[in-house]
Amino acid sequence: MMNRVQKQQDNSHAWIEAFTRLGAEGVTALDHLEQITTRDVRFRDPFNDIVGTPSLRALLEHTRRQVQEVRLEVLDTADSGERLYLKWEMSGRLPVGTTPGVLGPVGPVL
Repeated sequence: MMNRVQKQQDNSHAWIEAFTRLGAEGVTALDHLEQITTRDVRFRDPFNDIVGTPSLRALLEHTRRQVQEVRLEVLDTADSGERLYLKWEMSGRLPVGTTPGVLGPVGPVL
């Protein structure tokens, strides 16, 4: 039987893998998002601070649709068993005609 710590470690690894695959595979990398996160998952980056699996899925799907040639690279991690912290870098290309700015959950934010 898997103990709680092992399950959290497995979920942490699964989340890192899904996050990095998002660039190459698109939203299919998120197929198991609900199984590897808690319902109250918090995702925070310089432009977003969201809570909940549905909001996280919507943000990641939107970003993946809006940014072409997405590349996500995890640079460092810290896993306390309760929280997973990722230092990551994202690069990509905005479609022609997109106003430069930050892509928020509903579109470009200037």
